[in-house]
Amino acid sequence: MAAIYATTSNQVAALKELYTGDDYMKDLVYKKKPWLALVPKDEAPGGFAGKYIPVPLIYGTPQGRSAVFATAQGNQTAPALSSFFVYRISNYSVGHDHQ
Repeated sequence: MAAIYATTSNQVAALKELYTGDDYMKDLVYKKKPWLALVPKDEAPGGFAGKYIPVPLIYGTPQGRSAVFATAQGNQTAPALSSFFVYRISNYSVGHDHQ
């Protein structure tokens, strides 16, 4: 059995999404709306700074096993990954007391 190493094609769930550049996105919006540039924003990496948060998951660890070290290396597998998005949405509920 041939070894399956981690590559960009089988680990795509863990890759970060990048835009053309920070200045490009800001210029796209702020040129026509300069007031928006002045409003404080929470752009912390741990915060919810975009329209969604990608959540990568590792559900299979890389491994290779054998009594012979070279065979164990040849039997190794790549980590099994997946991902999902947590979207920012509005969800309202209205209630009142019956008195």
